[in-house]
Amino acid sequence: MTILRQHPSISRFDLTVFAVLTACALAVILLAWRGSSAADAPTGLSFLYITSDEQGRSHLLRVGISADGELTAPQRLSDEKSGIWDFAVSPDGQVVIYSALSDLGLSDLWTVSPYSGERAPLLTCPEASCSNARYSPDGRLIAYTQRNMSEFASAFFSPPRLWLLDHINGETGVIFRDNQQLAFEPRWSSDGNWLSYISPDPSGLGVIHLEDGRTALYPNAQGEPGVWHPLGAQLLTTNTWLQGEDYVTHLLLIDVETNEVIDLSGEGALVSDSGPEYSPDGAWITFRRKLLTGPQATRGKQIWRMRADGSDAQPLTADEDVDYGNPVWSPDGRYLLTRRFPLKGPKITPSIWLIDTQTGDARQLLEPGDQPMWIP
Repeated sequence: MTILRQHPSISRFDLTVFAVLTACALAVILLAWRGSSAADAPTGLSFLYITSDEQGRSHLLRVGISADGELTAPQRLSDEKSGIWDFAVSPDGQVVIYSALSDLGLSDLWTVSPYSGERAPLLTCPEASCSNARYSPDGRLIAYTQRNMSEFASAFFSPPRLWLLDHINGETGVIFRDNQQLAFEPRWSSDGNWLSYISPDPSGLGVIHLEDGRTALYPNAQGEPGVWHPLGAQLLTTNTWLQGEDYVTHLLLIDVETNEVIDLSGEGALVSDSGPEYSPDGAWITFRRKLLTGPQATRGKQIWRMRADGSDAQPLTADEDVDYGNPVWSPDGRYLLTRRFPLKGPKITPSIWLIDTQTGDARQLLEPGDQPMWIP
């Protein structure tokens, strides 16, 4: 793969929704697994999550699931005085990359071992913000978002651009030939040939073929990152439109080679769908759904599952006054992690839940917690 343009120093990302995590308290409470045997619990797996301290600073932690089905003590992996913004895991699960915030809302990229806790700087971003880092499937390249400070604006308000980092030799470069093209939230296709991104202007979900430079732009009113099929060049996204008197949001499947688009939510469905995620084998899709009408309508979005062609859609949760976050599949394809957020009191605290897709059993693992992610 060719890096298109050299640059002597790199950037950082924004502080945008940092306040969303301030609802989390410092304490991490390990809870019982309520009514299930150790045989029903996933063992030998670990996951990462974010929680916040009393000052609202976000920190990264790891938790394992022991052989008897109990959670291990949380291991704190980050120790930045201003907290972190986001994180991602390498394909082999041995390294976590995260954006470390500074007091001015800037951020550098750091790496940490999820097991030893050893941390190291990866990319210094002076006068800029680096974030949204994602490893290529072979683990060598890292795509990330950069926002530069200027005399007119801080990085928080600066336009985003996509960069590549070769972390073997430290070389960096812009992704697009036009270095003024705006983009953020990169995601790699499974073969490493394609990169999807959110385009703010013109608005939509963009894709670029990194070898031949082909590009395309698809509607994406919600601004969600694309989700690639684990075995092919198919991409999941969402779009919103007015249907009758209701605004609906549907899941769309895009074949980037043919530009064919399929509405997986179902033509005419009065739903608001988001947060799709493929199972490891690509056979199933989990997602968040809010039914807009009917007896199953809820205030918050619930976790649903359907086959990859959009058939056999079924709810996995049905909590009227709860909103669930994006579900993430365990490496063995059986369990889901998700964030659960009550929409009314008296206690409104985000917590992390485990859902067994075979039995339908749902269990609270810990609270507070947000943005759970399995370690491969």
